[in-house]
Amino acid sequence: MARLGRFPWRRISGFFLLQLLSAVIPLVVLPFVVRMIGPAGWAGLSLGYSIGAAAAVLINFGWIVVGPGMVSGVDAVRARFVYAEGLWSRLLLSVPFGALAFVCALIMVPGTHSFLAGAMAVSLAATGLSPTWFYIGRGVPGKVALYDTIPRILGSVASIPLLALTGEPLMYPAALLVFGLLGVGISAVRELRSAGGESPSMRDIAQRIRIQLPLAISGVIMVGYTSLAVAFVSIGSRSVSVIADYAAGARLRSAAQAGISAFTSGLQGWASERSGGLMNPRKLRAALAMNSVVGLLAGAAFAALAPWATSWLFGPAIALSPLAALWFGVACFFYAVGASLSYHILGSLGAVKVISTSTIIASLIGIPLLIWLSAVGGTDGAALATAVAEFTVVAIQLPIALGRLRKLAHRASSATVESSGAEPA
Repeated sequence: MARLGRFPWRRISGFFLLQLLSAVIPLVVLPFVVRMIGPAGWAGLSLGYSIGAAAAVLINFGWIVVGPGMVSGVDAVRARFVYAEGLWSRLLLSVPFGALAFVCALIMVPGTHSFLAGAMAVSLAATGLSPTWFYIGRGVPGKVALYDTIPRILGSVASIPLLALTGEPLMYPAALLVFGLLGVGISAVRELRSAGGESPSMRDIAQRIRIQLPLAISGVIMVGYTSLAVAFVSIGSRSVSVIADYAAGARLRSAAQAGISAFTSGLQGWASERSGGLMNPRKLRAALAMNSVVGLLAGAAFAALAPWATSWLFGPAIALSPLAALWFGVACFFYAVGASLSYHILGSLGAVKVISTSTIIASLIGIPLLIWLSAVGGTDGAALATAVAEFTVVAIQLPIALGRLRKLAHRASSATVESSGAEPA
């Protein structure tokens, strides 16, 4: 392993801790909320969450993809300009998209819990304003914790006494929204005062929105079988129990995938390190293998524990069947493989179009399957559709990634022969 370089244990553990806290703390709060509003209310809250998560992608407008590269390695004045450009463009977009999310939630969740669903949609939509992309690009993960992770945790924790004192479930999305916006606001004040230079004009902001529009649209298509999955299940099945059970499984799957994502992020810099202008194909293969093993372990743990965990967290009225848990576990495994193929190999080698194409195709297959299989097979069918969508990404990306790796290995071998002055065999 010496030839692969120092393994980034510290970076992985740091990312993992942040992701773990972000994923686990809401799971501590949700039992209070679910027992207060019942399965029907949980189904409505989950629909609001799903719609808001899709709106957050629109509000973010591709900054999480292109933003880090725009501020990495540049001087403080240029970084401040880009930060301001990203902040103001997303604030402009947050008003119409936040309102749209609210209205969609009201329409999709008629009755007693419609306003709660709308509030949850707005709260999640506001996460698109997060400055995380900027601090990733600047290489300061501590500020990701300070301005994003910690405010989310505080919002979740603060909602517990508010729920207990008032008996009002709206306190949960309200606390998340207030603390989340507080983190965004403090970050903005500190960063915009940190360096001189010009501020972006409205023309700069409008031009940036035009440039990133295709990326934002493709991002929304990509979340069809993930963030919007609960919404599509609700279209296929009008059963409250199916929607509630699937939403519980999807929420637990999100927590499991947060751990996988942390491992993926921690490996990203290590796997993409260059020597002589070329990446090491052995590192990329090792990253794919390790990420796959982590996905296999996470998927197996999910399949074994999720039926018990859903009943314990959300109450006896909500329970994931063993078959649905198995399909969600399979989806976790394919998610881990696809994450490594995307971020470690294809993304590092510049094959961004392959990534977007594969996820769009997965959505085009996954969305109809979610609607159809939830109608004919309930939660079990919807979970199977989720696994098929994740498998589709891997099936498209894997042969292309392996081909790129073979070419990289050949180039690296040729470069080694040339640098040694020997004749190729």
